[in-house]
Parts: sequence; structure tokens; C-alpha cells
Amino acid sequence: MGLQSVLKWDPVRVARDWIASPNEKARRRICQRRRLLLIDHTDNVVREEINRLFTDPTVRDRVMMFAHLAKSVTLFKRVMRELARPVYLVPPTRTVEPSSAQDAYKRIVAETHMDAIAPKWLITALATGASFAYPRYVPRLDRIVIDVISADAVSVIPDPDDPCRELAVIYDKPVYLPDGGVALYRVYWDDEVSFQLDDRGMVQPFEQGGQPFRENTLGVIPLVSLHPYERLGDYWCTTAAEALVEANMAECILTTLALRGLKARGFNQIVVTGDAMRFPKGQAMDEESAILAPEGTGVIELANAADASNYLTLVDAIESRAAAEYGISRARLNREKADADDTGLTEQRAEMIKIMADAERELFAVIKVISTSASTNTGRTRKQNSAFGIRSGAWACATSWIRSRRRTRRSAPTTKLGANSSRTSRPNPSTSFADVLSTLPRTRTRRSPGRIPRTTEPWARRSATGRCPPKTRPSKPRPARVNALSPI
Repeated sequence: MGLQSVLKWDPVRVARDWIASPNEKARRRICQRRRLLLIDHTDNVVREEINRLFTDPTVRDRVMMFAHLAKSVTLFKRVMRELARPVYLVPPTRTVEPSSAQDAYKRIVAETHMDAIAPKWLITALATGASFAYPRYVPRLDRIVIDVISADAVSVIPDPDDPCRELAVIYDKPVYLPDGGVALYRVYWDDEVSFQLDDRGMVQPFEQGGQPFRENTLGVIPLVSLHPYERLGDYWCTTAAEALVEANMAECILTTLALRGLKARGFNQIVVTGDAMRFPKGQAMDEESAILAPEGTGVIELANAADASNYLTLVDAIESRAAAEYGISRARLNREKADADDTGLTEQRAEMIKIMADAERELFAVIKVISTSASTNTGRTRKQNSAFGIRSGAWACATSWIRSRRRTRRSAPTTKLGANSSRTSRPNPSTSFADVLSTLPRTRTRRSPGRIPRTTEPWARRSATGRCPPKTRPSKPRPARVNALSPI
């Protein structure tokens, strides 16, 4: 059931308010910070931390000069990759019953690049606390494509009866504009309806000249979530891996201070005594040149050189303790020797395998629905009632949720109903999708002899006998007006 059926709320207004809420913006910033640490884009993250720690503008500017060099610290990325790498180091064995459907299923795995998408899905979830896999059928490519969306690009409206379940999902989507620019749209999905909002909060059609709303004929939200951390009554686990994030930031700041200290005090300071104003400036200091000191002046060397050993010792201690929290030894983290203790890492791997086995089952349940929907439109055949199993290491899981599909194609006759609809993909007019459309101003209905009323719904253009309306005096359908919606 969708948002309007459960809570009786307007989905458009709720989507606007949810995205603009301060709590949701703060959560997205936290997840974005972790994603930037994962991809080594830590320049702005370190600068924000320096601005928070150093209040004196003079000291802050001196330290800020070395902020870009702190990108050499990659503790967070190394630990995340070390946790995710063993799970898919050897691709799991996925089986289908009956065995005659195995070849067809292998083509599905190859078509969706599952062995490459699954590790990316896992490491993104470990870094940001959660991630989403979005399978979709692309007619131009004639195949199913799976997108991995991190938690900083998704907003979720939880189910009031089960807070750990999604009632509606809103994700960011870049859109190419006709003028050559790129805009960020927010796409809304629930069990009943789907639409997208532009940067002003106005509903925009998915296709130029198309309808602003789409009925969700799949019956499910086509986004599968992955939560590798334990949740306690809330949908998001915002504190997951926070200790590792702060350890990485501490190493970045200590590395910056060490570089600054070596530049400022990496040598003995020279002190001029006497009349300093008479001392000539710009003299070269090397083993072949002598310093000329006028009468009454002198030069002495102040032994105040300092090294960065204290900073480096603290960095090593932080790194060892942070890696040990995830069962990774220092020898394993730095690849110092092959026989490093991997007991803790093996336990982590066993837990991740069970989580990914459940996640892959949910993902392929959605792929089954999308594949079946695509076969209805393209005429492809699917083998019914197949059982699927996945085996990874010592763990094996099996369930009957996948339909294998064949690559063979056959022609399927379709009857053209309207501008963008066909007899085989006509939505059901009895769903609550019409309730959502009723909140918007409709185009004016015009009646003429021998014609049915023209409305915004493509399925309403069919008469009660199931025949298409006569093609007398054709006219272009007017698009639904959405300018009555107020911007954010």
C-alpha cells in the first residue's frame, strides 16, 4: 500500500517537506561525508574540520596550507575494502532448479553484471550505513541495468507500523535538460505511484509531453535496501562506523600538523645579536658561502629543531586500535605478512555473507517482477516456477523466487490505444492512482458526437466495449496542468 492509502497524505506535499526537513538534510550530510572518505575526496572534509578546530585566523591559515596533503590518509577506505573484499573474492555459485533454466539464469547474471555490482553495493552500504540497488529495464539497451545509490542520495519515509520498512523512497536523479545543462530531480516511489520533482518542487513528467504521474504497475518499490549494521527501531543507523570516521579525521589532522611542524621547526633557528638593523639580508647559507656580519652584530644557532615523531606515534596507535575494532590486525591492514591473524576478519566475513545472501534474494525478487513486466511489453518468454539457490563459502541459501528468462524473442501483436499506451501494458483504472491525480487540476473535457471524453488517463480513452474511439477530428491531448502546486 502506498503513502496515500496508509496515511491519507498528499505524496507530492510530503515529498517536498521530507526532503527540506532539517533532520533529513543533516543525515544526508553525515552520509555524504563518509562517501567522500571512501572515494578519497577528503580535501573539503579536512578543511571543514580545521575550520572547526582552529579559531585563530593566523594559525588556521598556516595549517590550511597543508590540508590537501592529508588525502594521503586512507584508513576509512582501507578498512571498508578489507571488510567487503573477502565476501566476493570468489564469485558465489548461484543455481537454478530445474537445471534446464540454468543457462538462462546465467545470462541474467551476465546481463546485469551482478558479480561486479554486488561488491559495490556492499562496500557502499558499509561506508554510508545503507545503500540501495535499483534494477530497471532500459528499452534502448534491451537489458536490465542495476544502479547502486548511496544513502546520501536517498530519503526514506518509514512505515508507521514497521519503522525498519520503506513506505516510500525518494532518490536523486541527474537529468539532462534540452539547453544542455544538468539538473537534479527527486524521484518518488511507493507501491502505487511514481513521480519526480525538479529543484523548485514542481512535478515534471518522465518523458517530454507525457503524464506527470505514473502508476506503479510492479506492485513493489523497485529499490532494494542493504543494511549491514544493526538497527534499533529506526530506519537509518547514522552512528554506524562513526568511530572509524573520527579516527580517520584524527589521522588527517595529525598528519597536517606534522607537516606544518616539519616546515616551521625542522631545522635549528638562527638568531642575530647586536644591531640587527645593520645586518645585511638575503645572504645565501650553504657550505661554500660565509655569512658577513657587520661590526657589533653576531650570529648564533638556536637548537630548537623538532621532529614529528610524537605525531606519527599517535597516528600508528589510532590506526591499530581502529582496525582492531573490526577484527583486522595491523599486519593484515598493511599487508606486512601473508600469515597474519584473520580470525576476526573471518567472523566478519561470515556475517556479511549471510546479509548479502538475503539481500540478493530480495534483489532478484524485484528483478523477477521487472523482467516479467518487460516480457509483457517485448514478447519475451520466461520459464515459470524456478527455484534459485546461492552458495558462498560455508553458507548456502535457497528460495523459490526467481523466474529464469530466455533470450529468444517472438513477435507479440499489440493494439495501439493512445500516444504512449498499448493493449498489453494498459494500467488498471481501479487502483488508487486516480486518487492522486484527483488532487491536481484536470484538463477540461470536451464532448463531440461519436467520441468518448478525452481525459489525462491513457486507459480512459477506451470505450466500455473495449474498442478504441473512432478517429474523427483528431486532436492532441492536453497535458495535465501542475502549476497549481506551490514551490518549496
